[in-house]
Amino acid sequence: MIELPEGANRRRALELAEMNARQYPRSAEAMGTLGWIYYRLDRLPEAERALGAASSGGNISPDIAFYLASLLLKQKKYESAGELLAGALKSTGPFYHRAESLAVLTQLEEKSNRQVERNNVEAVKETIEE
Repeated sequence: MIELPEGANRRRALELAEMNARQYPRSAEAMGTLGWIYYRLDRLPEAERALGAASSGGNISPDIAFYLASLLLKQKKYESAGELLAGALKSTGPFYHRAESLAVLTQLEEKSNRQVERNNVEAVKETIEE
C-alpha cells in the first residue's frame, strides 16, 4: 500500500502499521514496517525511532536492514548503509528488496572507488607541487 501513489492507500497503510505496532510493540517486523512507512512519508525522526526499535534486538531481517540502510543513506551515512546492505545480501532467505539493495550497494561501491581515486590524484598532485 505504501508503494502506491499518494492518497487513501498511504493513509490506510500508516493506520494499519501503527495499529500493528501498538498490538505487537516487541515485534521487529511490526516496528520495521512502521519505520518504512514513516520513511516513505518523509517522517524521518519517527522512521528513525521505529527502525531503531526494530533493530534493537540484534538480528534483523534483510528487509529491515534495507529500510534502515535507506534511512542512513538519507542521513549521508554511506559506510554504515553499505555495511547493512552487504550483510543483508548475504542472507539466503526471502528478501523482497534484494535487487534494489544490490543496485544501491553497487552504486555506493562505485562512488567510494571514485572518491579513493580522487584522493589518490590529489595526493599525487600535492607530492608533485612540493
